[in-house]
Amino acid sequence: MSQRERIAMQRALAREALGKLEAVTEFFGTEDEVDISDHLREAATRDYETWKERVAEFKAWIFDESPIA
Repeated sequence: MSQRERIAMQRALAREALGKLEAVTEFFGTEDEVDISDHLREAATRDYETWKERVAEFKAWIFDESPIA
């Protein structure tokens, strides 16, 4: 396998992994909202925003700065 083929395979696997992380994102906020306090709702919203930011950072690192960029 040439270096070009290896990098292409690594990028494809990274895209697959990112797809799974995006799927995880879809599950935020799907809990039943019965008897959930405002405090817990705010915490879940912060967690969701933090998660989205970290996934975006990871994606940027993979395709902008990592060895497979």
